[in-house]
Amino acid sequence: MPRLSKAFVVLLTLVPLVATFAAMGITPALILLVLLVGFAAGWQRPRNGSGDPTLLIALVAVLAWSLLSIWWSITPGFSFESGAKLVGIMLIGFGGVQMARMSDELPRNAIIAFAAALGVCACALALENLTGLLRAIYAVLHLDFSRFIDKNVNRGLCALVVLLWPAVNGLYRFGAARAGRLLAAVVAIAVVGMDSLSATLALVASGAVYGLIMKWPTRVPHMLALAIPIFFMSWPLIFALLDKPVFADPDIYNALPPTAQHRVEIWRFALGKAFTEPWVGWGFETARGIPGGDVVYQGERKYMPLHPHNSAIQILLELGVVGLVLWTAGIALVLRRWRKAAMPVYHRATSGAAITAYLSIGFTAFGAWQTWWIALGWLVAMLWLMIAREPAT
Repeated sequence: MPRLSKAFVVLLTLVPLVATFAAMGITPALILLVLLVGFAAGWQRPRNGSGDPTLLIALVAVLAWSLLSIWWSITPGFSFESGAKLVGIMLIGFGGVQMARMSDELPRNAIIAFAAALGVCACALALENLTGLLRAIYAVLHLDFSRFIDKNVNRGLCALVVLLWPAVNGLYRFGAARAGRLLAAVVAIAVVGMDSLSATLALVASGAVYGLIMKWPTRVPHMLALAIPIFFMSWPLIFALLDKPVFADPDIYNALPPTAQHRVEIWRFALGKAFTEPWVGWGFETARGIPGGDVVYQGERKYMPLHPHNSAIQILLELGVVGLVLWTAGIALVLRRWRKAAMPVYHRATSGAAITAYLSIGFTAFGAWQTWWIALGWLVAMLWLMIAREPAT
């Protein structure tokens, strides 16, 4: 289907541009990708052997508990609206992944276009670091450059770190490993030169995971599949135990970047409220309505600016221990399937890096239920299945 191939090229060229400068557009990009893959796969149902119901059962369980919590939510109207969006995007993404497993691999020119567009975006941001050209244009037009950086580019930097790894994987697959390393270097220059600490940490963590899996392709995935769910489940307790001896120490606290200091205050406040409703939480997407969260301190900071900026703490706060256990189990099942799937080492390394980048950013930056961020995860999963076309991936 040549026309469909051209559509893939166009869409995958636009994805990095949208992700970098208008991240909210990732959701419609996912929907378009699902439609294209559906047409390419002929809207087939999964073949025998590919219909393992375990992940579907886990998905239904976590969504059911999230929706059930609307019953006791302190903001039931907003919880219902957000719950409907969550169910919608999860079902769209899950359906897209099932069809991606049966579609043909992405055309080579689509993967090259995707990687090239990613590189152009990274170069544009790196150029901005060196010249300040975009800042100057905004000043001439009397536009708020700082808001553009905070609301658009900082989101885009996080998205670029996650999108980097399927691009590197695609280039590696077609024998362009050097181009993949060059792309990673350009993205690193763009990320490090900007102000997003979350993107920088994710880049470092994912790069480390990539290198470790390339060196120990069997041992490291086993360790990650066990360590990530344990850490996710334990993080609220870990932070609570470390708060007074570490984060409350004035010398340590004052040495942290301002954004990290704010995270500490948000997590401290959120955990205090979570412990008052430990088992079932305050209800789905209620973080912004928690009493006391709108209190302002040190100028513009709030104890709860919309969400806790940590997925584990947000799930505990809103869905309680029950919700945290269910969502951790879902993550564990995904990692278990990833660990057991047969794939070449470079697929394993780049997919492990993407998983690490996505989860680490969720631990420091965005709300757990932000639609565009969930859509990005599904989009990357779909790209992966159509790039890593070897059996059982």
